[in-house]
Amino acid sequence: MKMRSYFVCKQGLRPLLGATTVLMAAVLLTGCNSPADTTPNSAPAASASANTSASADTSAVAGTSGLQQVDGRGVSASDTELVLRTAQGERTFQIKEEDLQAIDPAHYNSHVGVPSLGFRVYYRTEGGVDRVVSVEEIEGSTLGFD
Repeated sequence: MKMRSYFVCKQGLRPLLGATTVLMAAVLLTGCNSPADTTPNSAPAASASANTSASADTSAVAGTSGLQQVDGRGVSASDTELVLRTAQGERTFQIKEEDLQAIDPAHYNSHVGVPSLGFRVYYRTEGGVDRVVSVEEIEGSTLGFD
């Protein structure tokens, strides 16, 4: 009988599939820049109120210095716009094509409705239109509203 060049044990592929499942679960449970992460990109919100000050310290996220920011809960995102629910109501931000990869609407949408997560949106206003430049996950409990 000829030996096969790929791995298959007596139980078939079951052990390999089990290990793959455990690895995938571990990756998903570690979060993606979750608030428990201690990297600079996961700085907690400074206060329970929505921060819309352009002079706020935004140095925790690279490239956001001088931008306006607002905190809230995710509502939806597409390739062209992002909707955030703030303490003052819903805000819609336009997304430029060059910022699309940094914003990652699919990732944003995957966290919509998670009570423990909020978002800090960094944006600039151009011609009366708010354009999102970057999005950061923050601790949902710091928002001061549900």
